[in-house]
Amino acid sequence: MNRANRRAPRSIAEQIADACGLSIMEGRLRAGDRLIEQQVAERFSVSRGPVRDAFHILERRRLVDILPRRGAFVRSITLESVADQYGVRIALATYAAGHAARDPSPGLLAALERRLAEIRAAAEGPEGDPPAIAFALGRACHALVRAGGNELAEQIWAELNDHSFWTTLWKIPLEGATPEIRRRRADQFADTLAALRARRPDAAERSVRLWMEEGREGALEALRRMRPGPLAGPRPDARARPALAGPRAPAPQG
Repeated sequence: MNRANRRAPRSIAEQIADACGLSIMEGRLRAGDRLIEQQVAERFSVSRGPVRDAFHILERRRLVDILPRRGAFVRSITLESVADQYGVRIALATYAAGHAARDPSPGLLAALERRLAEIRAAAEGPEGDPPAIAFALGRACHALVRAGGNELAEQIWAELNDHSFWTTLWKIPLEGATPEIRRRRADQFADTLAALRARRPDAAERSVRLWMEEGREGALEALRRMRPGPLAGPRPDARARPALAGPRAPAPQG
């Protein structure tokens, strides 16, 4: 079992939010679609309480708007907004890498060694495990941001993780689809670790920026292929069809 699958168990509401979030990001739920509590509850064979909690999680992730007395409606998610998410994360991580490279702590280097081992393990085989690579790279960036000692940067990173659609986005296998790309990511991250060990801030910044920007372009291209049209169009009137699109998902475990 990979590290991404060994995280703390998710609540039923989180599992429902994850499934609905994937439907939104993959285009099975479109901007303006209304999510109906009873339909979602029946889809996952649960009561309406966890569904209401799931809708609030989706609202925190900026995937839906909850309108008083009208319900939850899918927000418009554009390629530009996805690129913006990557851009902010790239800026924070490269800044943190340069700062950390000036005096990397043994704890940081050990943590990044563990992330590198996870990335190499997830890169193996004809299929590999792209979401596990994305998770390990995300944890590595978080470790760099924490090591930077910049409280504001840490707060912004936490906000991006907890209050944006990033929580859903990284779970989609958008990047690292081929063995060559997966091995390249592992080698690039090894270069980052080497730059940190050598206390070379400029090299560390360049290395992090390289694999994060390549990851962004790969993800955007995958989203373009995944969806039939633009990532999401303008948000229609809130009276749009009350539908829960997409195939029936398996009931969450919990």
